[in-house]
Amino acid sequence: MPQGQDNTGNANANTTGTAGGNAGDGQGTVKTYTQADLDAAIQREADRRVTEAQKKWRSDLETTIADKTKDSDAKLTELTGKASEAEARATFAEEAGAQGVTDIRAAYAVAKSEGLIKDGKPDWKKLQSEHPALFGKLRTTAAAEKADIGSKQKPNMTQLLRAAAGYGEP
Repeated sequence: MPQGQDNTGNANANTTGTAGGNAGDGQGTVKTYTQADLDAAIQREADRRVTEAQKKWRSDLETTIADKTKDSDAKLTELTGKASEAEARATFAEEAGAQGVTDIRAAYAVAKSEGLIKDGKPDWKKLQSEHPALFGKLRTTAAAEKADIGSKQKPNMTQLLRAAAGYGEP
């Protein structure tokens, strides 16, 4: 039987030279291992592997969390931008009626594209001077203009219909 192997051909723990992974002291002396030495070596190897697995798991977890955080930050930024845009559009629409804007969507698109909205406040004078077609007088119906109503009250629908049909005041 070759030196460093047992009856099954496997390297044994009691050997000289390099067979079985035990070099000894190089003088041909035999190095023997006790069961406690073997158990300690196995435990060290198991601990090393567990530690490596934990480090890899921790690294993977940190990478996943960083990716999720980056994604959520991007989504939050996107949603905040959309909310700000909606709020600016709503504010513009509220003020547009009082300014005499006839087409609010077109006026908002023009004001936004030309940078006439600063800090959420549109520059109405500049918008009106550069794009007067977006502004106009409030229109009234022909029936409302022709209605001859003796009182200073607002006309009701019946009065407007009778005036439009040419029946005058009811």
